[in-house]
Amino acid sequence: CLSDWSSDVCSSDLLYGTTEGGGRSGWGTVFKINTDGTGFTLLKEFEDKEGHRPNGNLVLSDGALYGTARGGGTYEHGTVFKLNTDGTGFALLHNFTNQPDGADPRASLVLSGNTLYGTTRHTIFKVNTDGTGYSVLFAFPEWADVEGRLALSGGTLYGTTGSKLFKINLDGTGY
Repeated sequence: CLSDWSSDVCSSDLLYGTTEGGGRSGWGTVFKINTDGTGFTLLKEFEDKEGHRPNGNLVLSDGALYGTARGGGTYEHGTVFKLNTDGTGFALLHNFTNQPDGADPRASLVLSGNTLYGTTRHTIFKVNTDGTGYSVLFAFPEWADVEGRLALSGGTLYGTTGSKLFKINLDGTGY
């Protein structure tokens, strides 16, 4: 039920997803819908300081959805967010500042234990599901735009830039 080309995640008979636009402010939404196409519900309509243009697949864990918004937030460089599957409990886990923590997250997060891993245009980062422990695992040169989502196998993350494949351990070593 999980699709690599969309921003959807499935749980039981429910599908959760995001839109990069729409909602009251036009900054994007999180929604749920039954897999038979009925019961469409908006769970979240983003406001600018919460992030805008949510993108990538959502991560579902213990009744909460985790995702990224590529713009907006306190510093206008994107956010990592959490939202309960019933639409309550929205929280910003991280506001990107551009330097040194990155900007413009463009891909899905991956989850290992209680830690989310993701990418911005020029960084690989981690943050705990409670919003603590944010750190940059690796910073790329300006020319090396990170593309696509990370893949997790064992204790290693795999990904791509515009011209290279890379791997890095979950603790930031072994790039």
